[in-house]
Amino acid sequence: LNARITYTPTVTGTFYISAESELSTTGTYRLRVTDVTPPPDDYASTTSTTGRVSVGGTTMGALENLGDRDWFRVDLVAGRTYRITSDGAATGSGTLPDPYVSLRNGTGVLVATDDDSGPSVNASITFTAATSGTFYVETGASTLATGTRLGTYTVAVSDISSNVAAPPSGDDY
Repeated sequence: LNARITYTPTVTGTFYISAESELSTTGTYRLRVTDVTPPPDDYASTTSTTGRVSVGGTTMGALENLGDRDWFRVDLVAGRTYRITSDGAATGSGTLPDPYVSLRNGTGVLVATDDDSGPSVNASITFTAATSGTFYVETGASTLATGTRLGTYTVAVSDISSNVAAPPSGDDY
């Protein structure tokens, strides 16, 4: 039988809250005002994002709201093979229980995605760039995650070209 209202003021100022009984009875009560405004998003999920991760580097981010996705700009070189990861709580690289990672091309079109190929329930993509240019690493919470889909994570991009076996040349036959 408790009461609750959500109110978004259109002007700044002093507001008053009243409490009364519908049944004209007496008793005690507690009033509480809580700001439920969602926190601001740290990185946009568009090609205009301010997020950036360099090859060989890492960047931390946070999913502040349900459904939040963060994008990070990265420049890749044609013919090079990269490992792109999003790690969270399972490896102590954040508090996000189950991150996923996607790679998008320079116009934002999805190129690759992964949910659980990294250690534990972290995400990892191995990708060989066919063209040089700007790509976007996207991270978010797995849709398969149980519990919270909010928290912090670490995104990393590594050039693993020397770790990838080269295909045999025609001269070897």
